[in-house]
Amino acid sequence: MSEKSIQVQNISQKPTNITQKIYPSIQDFQISSNSEHYIFTTSDIKGKSFIVKDGQEIWKEYDDVSWVSMSPDGKSFAYVAEQNDKTFIVKDGQEIWKDYSNVSNPIFSLDSKHLAYKAYNSIDWIYDTFLLVKDGQEIWKEYDNVSDPIFSPDWKSFAYRAYLNDQIDWLAYNFLVKDGQEIWKEYKNTNTSLSADWPSFLFLTEGWIAYAILEPLKDNSFFIIGNKIVGQSFKNIEDFSVSKDGKHHIYFANNDWKGLIVMDEKVISDKYQIVSDPAISSDWMHFAFTACEWYRSDIKCFVVLDWKIVSEKYDKIESNIFSEDNTLYSIVDSNGSQSGFEIKIF
Repeated sequence: MSEKSIQVQNISQKPTNITQKIYPSIQDFQISSNSEHYIFTTSDIKGKSFIVKDGQEIWKEYDDVSWVSMSPDGKSFAYVAEQNDKTFIVKDGQEIWKDYSNVSNPIFSLDSKHLAYKAYNSIDWIYDTFLLVKDGQEIWKEYDNVSDPIFSPDWKSFAYRAYLNDQIDWLAYNFLVKDGQEIWKEYKNTNTSLSADWPSFLFLTEGWIAYAILEPLKDNSFFIIGNKIVGQSFKNIEDFSVSKDGKHHIYFANNDWKGLIVMDEKVISDKYQIVSDPAISSDWMHFAFTACEWYRSDIKCFVVLDWKIVSEKYDKIESNIFSEDNTLYSIVDSNGSQSGFEIKIF
């Protein structure tokens, strides 16, 4: 594995304490709401994974670490560790041992006080039992699978995605469960496995929910916000986001080889061939995304912030993230495997 350097180019000129040490990779970059703490996973040159938090390498002799999550206030963090063919949650350095076969998806509530994650037990070679664990309590129901746990902004509501295979009509149901109530089961998917993009997006806002529905047999996809259907005018919609107050939404769509940006059901840009990785500031006053265009035989990508191109052209852009103070962090890979990852601050 070739080494890639993490370099920081602070275009915003705001104070930053982000490390500039060389690592082979950078994944799951997160920053606290006050921009004082950050975390990501990486690995050494031998491929062994570990965590970097506020510049400190958090080493422990686990076989692997993944699924890192930091609380919004930056004071707590959790991740999945693997050791001796067992996986478990580690929170603030303490191993949370339960006799589960596997765990994943740790997530904190926005007030940083609550933690949930997914777990499953392999009972035999045929049957697996899936459940969610919230604040140490198992949320149990006879679903074939559960995933994507999420808290509402006020943490009072909790939702997740559930999958149930109907043995009578041989149809698979993919539906949402919010505060223990099944929200919808009227849409059926004929795929027997739970796809990562079904539904693709799950958001809780103040008191209600937004999610995506895909109907492959009808070649149709759309979003529901509360009880309102949106997005029916486009195909291949993705990267859906809803404001915390539920008054605004934005997503990307691709029609006729054009990347469209749609806000509140109005196309606000069709300028670029490919658009992805949206980032919206918490006050919805700033908007950034990755745009890509063909240059000769190569695709080059760049960062667009408030409709202005603010970066150079890169082979790949991993992600764009706004902190609560409206600072934009973009992770770019300038020349593929030959150079390093850079965290650029706008």
